[in-house]
Amino acid sequence: ATISVQDVELQATYPAVLKGQEDIDIKARVEGYIDAIYVDEGAVVKKGQPLFRINSPSSVQMIQNAKANYNTAKLDVERIRPLAAKGIISDVKLSTYENALASAKATLDQAKATLDWATVTSPVNGVVGAIAFRQGSLATNTTVLTSVSNISNVIAYFSVNEKELLTLLKEYKG
Repeated sequence: ATISVQDVELQATYPAVLKGQEDIDIKARVEGYIDAIYVDEGAVVKKGQPLFRINSPSSVQMIQNAKANYNTAKLDVERIRPLAAKGIISDVKLSTYENALASAKATLDQAKATLDWATVTSPVNGVVGAIAFRQGSLATNTTVLTSVSNISNVIAYFSVNEKELLTLLKEYKG
């Protein structure tokens, strides 16, 4: 065989991972079963758009309990206030009941916020990734339901050895 000199272009293949500018794992903040899935895999979503609804009986029970405690504290303040105005009960006792009312109100507000968390929304504009769970699946605060990726800029992560890196740095500016 005769060997001849010729120019050839060598190509290299590198394994790469493509990521969006923001890749955010979507998790439920409350525990329960998935009642509804509002999006499909690959759908483009806006910030604040509902993605899932979680049926969370414990959140409903927390609201009912907090409402009952708030109503009781409110009745106590309404009952004690006239007595304190007449000097039958001290203002300190009235302040104690008013503080209990404020605490009950805060607990009720927190329970309402927790119930709002039953609707899982998108934190950013982006594209929905794979949805591993379906309606009826149990969701916990550690369960990654899906991901939303902001792909306005896409970044490729790949590895090269030091020799190839030096060659690339010498060949291309920047």
